[in-house]
Amino acid sequence: MEQHGKILIVDDEYGPRESLKMILKPRYECFTADSGLTAIPLLKEHPDIDLVTLDLHMPGMGGIDTLVAIKEFNPEIEAIIITGVGTLETLSKALQLGAFDHIAKPFNLVEINVLVKRAITRRRLRDKFKSLFPADADICETLTAFVNRRYRKEDISFLDFVRVFSLAMQDKDPQIFSHVNRVTFYSMLIAEKFGFPPEERENLQVGTLLHDIGRMGLGLPSDLQEDKLTENQREILRKHPQRGIEILEPLDVAPTIRAIIRWHHERYDGKGYPDGLKGEEIPLSARIVALANAYDGMTQGRAYRNAYSDRSVQFELKRVAGTAFDPLLVKTFLRAVQTGGLVHLNRLFGTVIEQGKP
Repeated sequence: MEQHGKILIVDDEYGPRESLKMILKPRYECFTADSGLTAIPLLKEHPDIDLVTLDLHMPGMGGIDTLVAIKEFNPEIEAIIITGVGTLETLSKALQLGAFDHIAKPFNLVEINVLVKRAITRRRLRDKFKSLFPADADICETLTAFVNRRYRKEDISFLDFVRVFSLAMQDKDPQIFSHVNRVTFYSMLIAEKFGFPPEERENLQVGTLLHDIGRMGLGLPSDLQEDKLTENQREILRKHPQRGIEILEPLDVAPTIRAIIRWHHERYDGKGYPDGLKGEEIPLSARIVALANAYDGMTQGRAYRNAYSDRSVQFELKRVAGTAFDPLLVKTFLRAVQTGGLVHLNRLFGTVIEQGKP
């Protein structure tokens, strides 16, 4: 069988280490190490390893220290934390250090295979982006390069571009990257409740991932509310929807995607920007993203305030339903959020977000 990547399995326990190797070796070339100290030399010996699965609790050089050493050696190597015991704080630290995701022992066979595939896919996308576009290219140059390659019929599609560009966004501005991924999740949740057909769901997904593309490179703080900006900064910020449209001008993108990028700051009462559209003049997709965008702003802490409580968010959204946002969307969204539970969103990175606890 064709092998699809190289994996290093690091675990001090023989049984789990060999079991994981047996699961993965039909599709991947697998190496094993029984400690962090033996893992690093193996990585140096095989620098083309794509992914490391890493036990969090090992004697001597623990999982966190090993992860730090791996990322220092090669930050492009993906890492999945596999552990039987781990506090939320420790797992959160691992993710902050660059781990792709985590999974608990005993793991589900299907779940670990899906997670490994997604991690290696992300590694491949990063490599693809670097091979196609210069590392120091700005947004406009990158898009121009994409269009030129597309016209030469090289092997890259628009969806490929969105995927690799989103990963590049993570490196250039991690805060915007995290924001757009959360907003995408909330938007897709609303679309699911409204029964969007597959093509429109995909357009909504792509448009939401790109909705703040016009903000990149503006030099404005990512975590400041608009009313905390200077007048000059506010004027620059309000141009980002139009800038986003101009950036995407060379590309043949769907009207839904353009609508999201241009009108995700319009208000239901007509007091938004850039065009002052009102009510159903605003395309449904843009109304959805406007609501999801605001919800993310409320539920995420900022430098100038703490995150709103669940009750405060519900109160505020109900208060502005019919003025800032489509009242039917508010009602539908709040009902969906209140259902709770984990939802797996089938999108670019397989991210899982807990409803009501973003």
